[in-house]
Amino acid sequence: MPIVRVRKSNKYTNFSSLNNLAVILKHATAKALNVPGNPDGLLSASEVEVYFENFQANDMYSKNLAIIIEADFLSERHKNLEARTKLIVEEAREWIPKGFTFFVWVRLARGAYAEG
Repeated sequence: MPIVRVRKSNKYTNFSSLNNLAVILKHATAKALNVPGNPDGLLSASEVEVYFENFQANDMYSKNLAIIIEADFLSERHKNLEARTKLIVEEAREWIPKGFTFFVWVRLARGAYAEG
């Protein structure tokens, strides 16, 4: 289950725009990180979680939005990770306000998930 963390400037407060961005990021992340043929790599948007947080007063940042995605490491994802990341950037760009700068950073790591 990928986790998308969106760190944002306090200037970005339009709730409907944030909601649209969350939906787009869920779908874009699932599409970009899906690995057909690998049961551990099959993703749907419903499996992606999106969290928003504001930059704090003492944070030093160079972009208005930082989109950081954490997902399970799979070799199929890793071998073309740059292209997968660019796909997320392209899909998110439509929902980012004009004049805002942003980046997407996809981090793959080995992990385990369980529900209780």
